[in-house]
Amino acid sequence: MQELVEPPAAAANFCATHHLRLKGQIAEDFRAQFRRVAETPLAHAIEGDQLSFQQALIFPLAHSYSGGDPITYAGVAPLLILELTNGYLVAVQIRDCSSGRCSLFPLVSQLANYFEDIQVNPREMASAEGYFRRLFRRNIVCIDLELHDFASSYQKLFPALDEKVANRLFGGISGTSAIARREVKSVSRRFLTEGIEQTFSKFIDRLDPTLCSLVRARGQSLSVNRYNQYCGRARSSVDFLLQALKVIPLLNSLLDGNGFESKRLQHLIADGQPLWPALVSVYRVPEETLRWLRGKDFDLIGHGWHDRLPQLLGFLGKLPPEKRPLTSDDWRIFNGFALNFDDQEDGEIQNTWLSALARMGWQKAQRKMEAMQATVADVQVIPELIEEICSAIMVKLFPDTPEWQRHENPDWPTVHRAVYKSYLASALMKQLRASMDWHTLQLEIIEKAADATLTPVVQENAWPVPLIAPMRLGNIYAHFLGDKMQLQEEGQRMHHCVGSYSGRCMLENTSIVSLRSQQGRSLSTAHLKLIKNADSFLFSVREHKGPGNTAPSELCADALEALLRHLHSEIMKPVLKELHARQLARAHAANVRSHLLAEHPLSSRRFGLLQKSIAPLGGFERFLTAAQQAIGCVQATAD
Repeated sequence: MQELVEPPAAAANFCATHHLRLKGQIAEDFRAQFRRVAETPLAHAIEGDQLSFQQALIFPLAHSYSGGDPITYAGVAPLLILELTNGYLVAVQIRDCSSGRCSLFPLVSQLANYFEDIQVNPREMASAEGYFRRLFRRNIVCIDLELHDFASSYQKLFPALDEKVANRLFGGISGTSAIARREVKSVSRRFLTEGIEQTFSKFIDRLDPTLCSLVRARGQSLSVNRYNQYCGRARSSVDFLLQALKVIPLLNSLLDGNGFESKRLQHLIADGQPLWPALVSVYRVPEETLRWLRGKDFDLIGHGWHDRLPQLLGFLGKLPPEKRPLTSDDWRIFNGFALNFDDQEDGEIQNTWLSALARMGWQKAQRKMEAMQATVADVQVIPELIEEICSAIMVKLFPDTPEWQRHENPDWPTVHRAVYKSYLASALMKQLRASMDWHTLQLEIIEKAADATLTPVVQENAWPVPLIAPMRLGNIYAHFLGDKMQLQEEGQRMHHCVGSYSGRCMLENTSIVSLRSQQGRSLSTAHLKLIKNADSFLFSVREHKGPGNTAPSELCADALEALLRHLHSEIMKPVLKELHARQLARAHAANVRSHLLAEHPLSSRRFGLLQKSIAPLGGFERFLTAAQQAIGCVQATAD
């Protein structure tokens, strides 16, 4: 067994490239101290014996003696990574080096021999920890080490090492300022990571490049567990999967699931079956649609499709190839409609609108909607107007039926279907204008009935927010979401349920803030509740979630704390008071609207709003006639 120790960093060169604000004797003492510390190699690479392991890497260690007992560095528990001869990786951390020593060579040999005989997976790892705890009388913990981002892994594994090295660098040097210590801590971090990362990179470079490429092609970060996941597969299976992912990067989404379709697709690709027939047999869509997706990735089509790619295939299959979205702007508009409808009836509106928008041209349609000051949220409330038309028709046709029995009437589904069909037959923008007019007329009645002391309600699907412009918090930007569309986009980005919080935002003193990177990528989402505290108002954090409802990062948690400090500052008190007043107005408006819709469907006020709104669509008589004809056809068929 040959030990390969990395040469120490050149202290003089390092000092020359990292300028510190140290002067006089303190600077000289520090440089001398730095040279002594820099002579310590921290990462030790060990060439494998090719019988039980291929290579090993252990860090951070102070030095290693010929007898094989390395001394731990600054009392920090070292990390050992092994590449076994069967190709699997093992990463363990020795967490209780109380004696300051750990027998390296026997430890490496025992680990290699043990894991060579078992399947490397998390379940076996758990049992291995107990075995090695008894064998070495040490707390040896198996970990899933991230290999793609050494700096991040280093910070998680050795959070206190920077401070300990900084203390060692200043040992015996007095009179240093807090600023100098912070600078030295930062320098020591770079010193440590630069030295160890060189050895770490060489270890990774010797791993199987095909397996590393496959993990990255799957859109995953390279880690011990992910590398091992593909290590046991036949080489032909790995090659087939890598080839398929190069052709269709979107396959990652289809292969990630645990359902029958994903498993069948994995089996067909691993078996070397032709890619296109395999996809057609699993997802039952035309081969042309699948080939059209060749070379496209989620950065283009939108990350909201990660878990819904079969649904996307269904949508695209209904559109002619020349009418499908091409540019990122096309996809953004397409996604606004395709991702934001859930139930069956909304889906019918969705299909009608997607087909019509495709014929019109995605960006041209967007410009028309912007000219109307309309959003996808305005399209989503069209069913409310259709429901109102149906209620009025049922009263006309069946005046003796009590209101609570209307939906139980056997003719209700026929009426509903006829009105839907007739409404969707109208021109696209006329449908939208009628719905927007109907909702706007209701708001006018609400505002007339509102208390004069309350701020008027302006929009149906939007709500007031405490900060209109994004607020910078270090490297994080806080964006308050002010309408239904923004909530749905955030939910798609983050794969959680914030898209369903519009009711809370409109009526329950709720504000949603998205914490984003400088590039605009959503990092976490916070749910804030405005509450009264004596004579002022404060925000209470009800939820703070990362992607997929995971815990937010420490950076996002700190940013949220800084945001709350600003929101609770003296300058924001009148803003929060105004926000509370506007939210009271919304609650009052909802109460007025519920009373309005509780009136008889043919009352002069309620029916007058309906007639005025749908006049451009042919008026109420058009829908009444369509419903009567549909009922007549059903009765004739029954006879």
